[in-house]
Parts: sequence; structure tokens; C-alpha cells
Amino acid sequence: MRVASRVLILVATLAAPLLLRAFTTLDEHVRYSLYDVRGLISDLTVSLLVFACVIWLCLRSRWGAVLLAMTWCLLNIGNYEHIWTLGASADIRNIAYLFDATFFLGSALSPSSPGLALAVGGITAGLLFAAFRLPQQKTAVWPAAAAGALGLLVLSLVPLSSSLLAWRQANFVDENLHQLLANSSESRLATMSAVDRERLQALYARDLSGVPIVESPGGKPNLLLLILEGAIHRENFRHGRSGRYADCHDP
Repeated sequence: MRVASRVLILVATLAAPLLLRAFTTLDEHVRYSLYDVRGLISDLTVSLLVFACVIWLCLRSRWGAVLLAMTWCLLNIGNYEHIWTLGASADIRNIAYLFDATFFLGSALSPSSPGLALAVGGITAGLLFAAFRLPQQKTAVWPAAAAGALGLLVLSLVPLSSSLLAWRQANFVDENLHQLLANSSESRLATMSAVDRERLQALYARDLSGVPIVESPGGKPNLLLLILEGAIHRENFRHGRSGRYADCHDP
């Protein structure tokens, strides 16, 4: 594989996480800190691992490489939507909800910013198309894979700050790895930001016996409707406090 082709594929794998991180920070009006640099490095290291897998696949199956790269792009778009709606990165343990027809049709296929999703997907697809039009030749995968793995190892030694939301400090893959390593509920609470802990305590201190905004068919709780009610509350909170919403995320 020529150097130009490798560079295009690398940019294609970096495009989604970096562009969506930039848009997310703009949406939330956050003030940058040193821990945001950790989040940027986390995006780079995870993307390097994806890049290594893509160039390994493209020498065996170009369609397989394209599928992997576009799946990576879609996962980042989904994570952006999750942060926009709930203020936190997607939890990989909830992936089963993608197979729920109501959730998939009502949420996964209804992005909050369809133009942004199409633009990021189009950029990724365009870069891949340009890369695979170039002549291919055998390429060593291990340098990129080793750099990505070493980066994640170093990041694992840098704990997440409890004063900032976790999505600002880590790529969603990196954050999920931290959660998987934190087996006990106590250790998971320790990595939760102070803002999240306060909100969690306030949530369970309230009376939750009220009437739902939208009644669920059959009287059973519907996850999608619960998320929508939470999104309505969060949006009202954001508009009600205007620019001050950003202050509650910062130390």
C-alpha cells in the first residue's frame, strides 16, 4: 500500500472521533482543561488501533476494510448522539437495545443532527474511496497497532478526573474499558464525575411515583420513552440556565 493510501485511511479513521469531539465541545460550551487533552489523545490511540485493523483487512478484503471503517464512523456518530441526549458516552453493555425495534426506529434512525451525521459519514466514505483507488501493496500493521496499544496502556495509568464529565477525558472505547475494569459499584462511582454523583443522588432522592409524560402501551415501562423524558428535562435545564450550563461541568 502506498504512503498516500495509508495517510488517507488514517485520516478516514480519525475524522469521525475528532470532528464529533469538536462539535460536542461546541454544543456543550465547555471550557477546555488539561483533561480535554487526555480525551484527544484517547481518540488518537483508539483510532490507531482501528487504522491497523483496517489496513490489515484491506489487503484481504477491501469490502471488509470499508465495512470496519464505516462501522467505526457510525459508532462515533451514535456516541455523539448519546452524549447530546444524555450527557454521557454510550455504554457498550447497552448495545442489545439496538436490536429493539422501537428503540432502533425511534432513536438510532432519528439523529438530532442528520446533516452533521451525513457530513461525517460522507467525509469518511470519500476518504476511503480515494484511498482504495490507489495501488495497494503489503503493509506492516504492527507499528500502528503497537502505538495504539502502548497509548492505551499509558492512558490507563492516568485516572479520569472526578471533576469533569468522562466523555471529555476519554474516547468511548477507552471509557468503556475503564468501566469494565472497574468491577465493583464502588470503584465505578469513584470514576464518576462529582457532577454526575450529585445528579445521581438527587435523582434517587426525588419522588418517582409521578405520572409519566407519555403513557407506555400496556402499562409497562418503555426505555425509549424514559430516555425521551430525560432528554426533555435535560434540554429544559440547558435552556433554562443558558450559558451557565457549561459551568457545572468545570472545576
